[in-house]
Amino acid sequence: MRTVYFDIDDKTKDLRQKTNKNKELARQFRERFELSWIFHENALEGLILDAPSLEMAIRRRLERMAEALLDRPAELSRLERLNHAVALLDSLPFDANKRKIQNTYHQIFLKVFPAVRARAAQGDEGVKAWVHQFHELGERLLIRLDQ
Repeated sequence: MRTVYFDIDDKTKDLRQKTNKNKELARQFRERFELSWIFHENALEGLILDAPSLEMAIRRRLERMAEALLDRPAELSRLERLNHAVALLDSLPFDANKRKIQNTYHQIFLKVFPAVRARAAQGDEGVKAWVHQFHELGERLLIRLDQ
């Protein structure tokens, strides 16, 4: 049996050729490379990260943000922060459980949204921005609002 050694330059050249031909493969490679770099940097500091631990930490943070919005639903800034944070979930290489966030969203929809929608219909511009953010968040949470 013969041992075959590969030069790093040969491997890099092969990878470059494959990713130049296939943009989707290039995108997937970049995502995995960036995530592996995060894992590597944290491992050097003695912190071992894995997808389940990251999912749990992110999910819990988003659940707290949703609860804070439920406590003060009129605050547009809380709604915007939650909306942007949920938008980031799509860029992660794993799925996060959104069930509690979806349930909290539904509670806000039932308790708060009818009065807000009425104010928006009367022309309140500040409320219109809230309604827009709320609809956008619902879309990201895969919740359809019937109007």
